[in-house]
Amino acid sequence: MKVMARQFKLKIVILFTPCILLLIKVSNAIPLFGNYTIDANTPASITNFQSFNAFANSINLNGIAGNVLVTVAPGSGPYNEQFNINTITGSGPNALVTLNGNHEILTAVTNTTDRHVMRLSNVSNFNVQNLHIIRDLASTTAFYGIHIYNTGNNINITGCKIEIPGTLSTLTGSIVASGSTTSILTTGDFHDITISNDTTSGGGYGISIFGLLGNLASNIIIDRNEILDFEDNGIYLRETNGAVISNNHFDRINVGISSANAIQIAQAANINAVIHGNFISLSQQNNGTMT
Repeated sequence: MKVMARQFKLKIVILFTPCILLLIKVSNAIPLFGNYTIDANTPASITNFQSFNAFANSINLNGIAGNVLVTVAPGSGPYNEQFNINTITGSGPNALVTLNGNHEILTAVTNTTDRHVMRLSNVSNFNVQNLHIIRDLASTTAFYGIHIYNTGNNINITGCKIEIPGTLSTLTGSIVASGSTTSILTTGDFHDITISNDTTSGGGYGISIFGLLGNLASNIIIDRNEILDFEDNGIYLRETNGAVISNNHFDRINVGISSANAIQIAQAANINAVIHGNFISLSQQNNGTMT
């Protein structure tokens, strides 16, 4: 009997099923805390921003975890940019932001839509110190040096210098608190704002704050400022309760406008204002039709 051997070939087929590898990038926001610098001449790092916008973008995205001090490096300016700081996550009475400009110059070309150089939008617990803002002469008429927009609480602006050369338009103001991005005279919700030891010059308004009729702006202190060459109002307040305007110096030196208000407390809803120790002078020689 012959036995026939049969060979079997085992064919192994390996099927490669395409695999989809999903890479998910998780970005963990790291809140700001401690000391930082703004220095255009130093590479960007964990603690240094090369522009005001870089700082604003970081704090808008990441928020804060405690007190933050941002210091502009001496000699690093001038800076030519506009920036906007929005509601800061984590801010509170024990978590404040202080921006120290170190008297470096910040300027920008503004227009009808973007009128601000620095804007604080719905911001609380923020200090601005020693910032020197100058209007660029290439700007269209509208200009706000520091704009507190819509709501603002516990904000201190001290030691700043804001210059508005080249225009006396009432669409311009050095320090403005209003509820519109395109109007000085629009109501907003403002409380615990101190503006002190600042110098403003030129433009339509030196300092303007316009509160809510149903919730009057409160604890507004405007003290020891130098307010110069305003076309319309040195200080303009509307819808405030108990504002203190003290020890300010008003003078018109280089303008030839026939009339203006050093201090205007406008409308019946402005109540309980305390005004004392202010000095109002008129140094200008060209008084238009006025003697």
